[in-house]
Amino acid sequence: MLWLYQRVFFGELTNEKNKGLEDVNLREILTLAPLIAMCFWIGIYPKPFFEMTAKSAEKIVAAVSAPGARRATQEAAPRLASTGRAAAVTPVAAAAALPAAAGVK
Repeated sequence: MLWLYQRVFFGELTNEKNKGLEDVNLREILTLAPLIAMCFWIGIYPKPFFEMTAKSAEKIVAAVSAPGARRATQEAAPRLASTGRAAAVTPVAAAAALPAAAGVK
């Protein structure tokens, strides 16, 4: 990769027509200067850009984390009766609950 960079940017000119070309002209500078300034501005103070995209980002997050997916995960998790203390699950009760949770009768 370094060899390619060296040949492209620092290699010898093989076409005589290219010897008179400028590196960068005024039009290219005027085009690139605002883009470079915006890059620095976004890097130093990105808050205005985040505010512009906040609503659309919230919509995407809401669509990705759909309530149906969360509900299915919560229903798959085992539930314990809420008594004031932690309920203990014995191995026999856990083994009996497995076929019922899998839909086996």
